Amino acid sequence: MPLRFAAAVLLAGATGVTSASNLLVNAGFETPVSNLTPDGWRLVSETIFQDCGQAWSGSCSAMLATAGLGFPPDVLYQFFDTLPGEVYQVSFHYAINRGVPLPGTSLAGRVEVVSGAVGRYANVLSQTFQTGTSWTSFTGTFTATGASSQISFKGLGLAHDRNGNFVNIDDVSIRAAVPEPGSLALLLAGLGLVGLQAGRGSRGARV
Repeated sequence: MPLRFAAAVLLAGATGVTSASNLLVNAGFETPVSNLTPDGWRLVSETIFQDCGQAWSGSCSAMLATAGLGFPPDVLYQFFDTLPGEVYQVSFHYAINRGVPLPGTSLAGRVEVVSGAVGRYANVLSQTFQTGTSWTSFTGTFTATGASSQISFKGLGLAHDRNGNFVNIDDVSIRAAVPEPGSLALLLAGLGLVGLQAGRGSRGARV
């Protein structure tokens, strides 16, 4: 069997991936809030972040007020451990919790993942998402550049959007991509083929 065919089998075995365990603490925002500091998360805000009246699953979600009326937007963030060069998947659900919006109001949120040494953060994922009237899912990936990374959420909107209008976030997940069991078996088979071909080549060279 040609060596390049064996290499193709090896490559095919690495394509299928699944997700490992969630790296975040209190990812569903179910743990009660104490002094505006949710378990595992940190909050830059003067409002209560936990909303136990609207949730994608469970009982609670995070509720972030948008910027306006002289106030900065709410920011919710958490640090987690990563491996440099490792690919991770980010997913969460988001929705809108409207109060009294004016005509033409557009609320949005922003998710940002930064990674690297402290003081030298580099953005590896940064995306704005528009909220709707029902829950919507978000999925993205990033490659870590350091041993510590941070995910943050920010409420965005027009100046008059702070009158009871919030961006809700729920079920946040960050997982390292790992090979699926079937793909891992194929990967090992590919390695075996490459080793067999290399061995045959060595024996042929000695004759």
